[in-house]
Amino acid sequence: MRIKKANLKVDKYNVNPTLIVELNFEYERGLEIPISVSGRLNNQDGRAIAELNENKLSSDRDFGLKLYNRNQKEKYKKGRIEDSFYLELSAHLSPLSVNAIENRRNQNADKSITLHIELLFKTMVLEVDQTNSEYHDFVKVKKQRQNHNIKIGHSEWINNFSESLGIGKFILVELRIPDKEFVSDFWRDKYAELVNNLEKMESSLRAGDWEKTMIHGRKYFENFKFGDVKSKPANKKFKEELDKVLLYQNYSESAIKNFYDGVRNFFDFTSKYVHEQDTKGYPQSPPLVTLEDSYFIYNLAIGLLNMITKKIVRGL
Repeated sequence: MRIKKANLKVDKYNVNPTLIVELNFEYERGLEIPISVSGRLNNQDGRAIAELNENKLSSDRDFGLKLYNRNQKEKYKKGRIEDSFYLELSAHLSPLSVNAIENRRNQNADKSITLHIELLFKTMVLEVDQTNSEYHDFVKVKKQRQNHNIKIGHSEWINNFSESLGIGKFILVELRIPDKEFVSDFWRDKYAELVNNLEKMESSLRAGDWEKTMIHGRKYFENFKFGDVKSKPANKKFKEELDKVLLYQNYSESAIKNFYDGVRNFFDFTSKYVHEQDTKGYPQSPPLVTLEDSYFIYNLAIGLLNMITKKIVRGL
């Protein structure tokens, strides 16, 4: 029995991140009976990321063994056409496994990922024929191991795997964008602007585009700079309103200043990933953007919006 073709897809009917390994096998019909297929799915670095379990057969066909004599068996083997059957194996992925795949993929220059399939086949074969019955075993379970590699290109990963596996979503389990229905009319437009920035960050995260995540993150902090009244007079009304709320909740004036300075500092920080010149016009190479950079900025941004939204919803 051998692998004729292998393919990988996402199980879209499973609430947990799950991959389906589609396998087409060739086997010697009448001479062997497929019993089971199991194995494991390995990351590109060789480390196991999931066990493979039988999920679906193409049909409920019956398998049988034919008792030939030696000449009949040789004649059958020479003239036979190998039969095939289809099988699906499930690979249930933990968040740690998904993260390991994504980290390895981002180390590749072309942003592709190659996953390794290790399989163990068990088949039942006859040990005797009509001309020779000296063996003690009439039938025997034969074990066979086979390996197969499946490469997924960058565009295929983004279009068919990334979002379905929840990449960019795990951080949303605890940190969610607040409901806009609870925001007052005064804040509604500003809130919509910030949420739009967050949604663009989220889309970039799901696509594995860390550079775009930082670009949208910079825009988010720019729109959140309520303390920057001098260069943006339109921020004055938002600063005055937020100041009243924070003072009412026992924030000191120095703490409020620290808050605005912190937002400004993170705007300056994300700007380093975007600009190729410093604030004085001298050339500078932008830092390399990693998955961790992007997740950090997104976590910070959505946490900041949650915190402020809770405060302005409570109001005075």
